[in-house]
Amino acid sequence: MTFELRTPAGYVPMRIIARMDEPIGYLGDLLHLDGPIAYGVYHDLDEATRRTIEPIETTEFPVDFRSITPLSTWWVDYDPAQHGAVDARLLSRQRRRDDPLDPQLWGWCCSAADESSWAGRSKLEVRKKPDLARMARYTDARTANLSSGHMKAYDLTVPTVFAREVTWFAHGDVDKVRHLLATYVPAIGKKRNIGGGTVREWIVREEPEMRDDLAIVQDGRLMRRMPAGAVTGQAMRSGAIRPPYYHHTRVVMSEEPC
Repeated sequence: MTFELRTPAGYVPMRIIARMDEPIGYLGDLLHLDGPIAYGVYHDLDEATRRTIEPIETTEFPVDFRSITPLSTWWVDYDPAQHGAVDARLLSRQRRRDDPLDPQLWGWCCSAADESSWAGRSKLEVRKKPDLARMARYTDARTANLSSGHMKAYDLTVPTVFAREVTWFAHGDVDKVRHLLATYVPAIGKKRNIGGGTVREWIVREEPEMRDDLAIVQDGRLMRRMPAGAVTGQAMRSGAIRPPYYHHTRVVMSEEPC
């Protein structure tokens, strides 16, 4: 293993459990929990501060909130041959070892969801209607044809998974992580706006018997997406290594949990 952990004083290994009320809309995107925690960090800021932060949908490079996110970090030396070309802002240069400008990739010590908890799979069918209120801004027509053409409504099928509980592992501040999840994250997965992935209860507890790196690897099994070579030495695919996971600037050649 070639990753390095950086753990602030007082941060500990923890197990995080979501007790579920509803099926989770899941597209096989691993459900890393540092994304929802980062969402909570943003919404825990006062409104004046939030207004100074450009929305993810329009920003060129998302804010990381590194100084206030209550999680430890992992670090991997950047190797262009292994990791491919990446956005330079994804790299950090740290004064370490013999090279004061040694570029590194980094991310949060927080695992993907433990998929062994999936009890079953199904699908959710949603009627996707066009946004007429937005369309009305660009026309003076009094009616809209929704039965055909580019404005036609259509059915969207979302795969779902069932679980009574979903488990993650992390390293950080137990109380702050519990506060962020319980206060700002009522659901996980896709289609949360119509009740998908509703969480009944968040349980966050310290696991003092576990190693600090349990969120990265356990018994030789990779627990989250990591840059190529960090654990197994194999590059599996290109993928984002820290939230927001859907943003193109987060992508490197990586290895996946299996």
